Amino acid sequence: MRHLALIAGLLALAGCASSGGGADADWYEQHMGVHRTPPAATLSGELGTPTNPVRVLMPEGERAYLSRLRCPNGAQPSFERVGSSDESPYGRIMDIYSVTCAAPGKTVTVMMDMYHCSEETRAVPGFDIVAEVMPRDKSECR
Repeated sequence: MRHLALIAGLLALAGCASSGGGADADWYEQHMGVHRTPPAATLSGELGTPTNPVRVLMPEGERAYLSRLRCPNGAQPSFERVGSSDESPYGRIMDIYSVTCAAPGKTVTVMMDMYHCSEETRAVPGFDIVAEVMPRDKSECR
């Protein structure tokens, strides 16, 4: 019975979605659309901070970037998404990641903006980065 109530609720919500674009489509593009070219933004501070987030494409880009980071001893750090934050300097919501190097036991917070076709190639401070092995599908950027 609870399953039927859940399904009915989801169907009711789906019925509220706009299929004609308009204001909903404009809001989505403004807040969630991918930047095919980076918009003008005032950046400051170190890469990976709220005022200079790492630019990537979608959650796959976040994981790909973080997987390419290397700790000072050459090991791959562990990472975990811990939430979202306010808008980045590019006007999009940022994701917050906790990135940990087992040796020397250091954890840093990395802010990421996942709405970019031009992705970051530099490492955040305290890390090195290896080259991307296999290019990912970036069909959102065509």
